[in-house]
Amino acid sequence: MDLQTIRERIRRRQYKSRDDFKGDIESIVRNSTLYNGAKSPLTMIASNMLSFCEKKMAEKNDKFARLEKAINPLLDDNDQVAFSFILDNIITSMKAVPDVCTSRFSIKYRYLSLLPMDGPTD
Repeated sequence: MDLQTIRERIRRRQYKSRDDFKGDIESIVRNSTLYNGAKSPLTMIASNMLSFCEKKMAEKNDKFARLEKAINPLLDDNDQVAFSFILDNIITSMKAVPDVCTSRFSIKYRYLSLLPMDGPTD
């Protein structure tokens, strides 16, 4: 891993979470330790860079959490948001399947009719 690759991933918005970004920075530290030695000035700079990133991410923790939830609704604390996201994905996938029978109901209603209902079953 190198800083140019990280920069490119940031530019292309490829990081889905702060852990992904932090993992790449940690990779730079590990690589520098392996190839340059633990006491190398390059390793010390890489370690300082990691510490700086951790500090800045901690300062912006709430903002990062909101952004991560916007990117991936499955991370949301509200289970209904995550469930809605899953259902929307299923419905979108089902819309791509050709309709083999004619029906006056939309695909949403056909899907929802397949869901198990709460209550006694015989």
